[in-house]
Amino acid sequence: MSELLKITLPDGSVREVAPGTTPADIAAAIGPGLAKAALAAKVDGELVDLSWPFTADAQLALVRKDAKLAMDVRSRDVDLDQMYNTLFRSLFTYMMESAANIGPSMHLHFIAKNVERAGDHATSIAEQAYYLATGTMPAEPRQKVDAASMPA
Repeated sequence: MSELLKITLPDGSVREVAPGTTPADIAAAIGPGLAKAALAAKVDGELVDLSWPFTADAQLALVRKDAKLAMDVRSRDVDLDQMYNTLFRSLFTYMMESAANIGPSMHLHFIAKNVERAGDHATSIAEQAYYLATGTMPAEPRQKVDAASMPA
């Protein structure tokens, strides 16, 4: 008879399971709602499929459908856009003060623009997560505040 594995959940509770048990099995044992909402699992920090079999003790977090969280992530894109616009204006003013400021300011601008783009990608992923959770796209269009890239 093989030894039971200890699977630690995010709340600190431990489930003892047989080798070969999957995250889907654990989700179903916790409850049918969680089993239905689960999309994937993080096992020891690595994203895996729900059918991945446990072979050793591990930490488990289930990735689930969460429309509210997806909309929260989506709504924060406006804040990131506003921070980018503020920084863009500050850097532009700084560059106008002296030609020596142009190089360093442009490097900072490129970094800021890449962070803003990462926020746009996170927003797109959040919209896809919302679709997975609800079967529909968000009703209201995404608010954009990236005035720095819009024509005058």
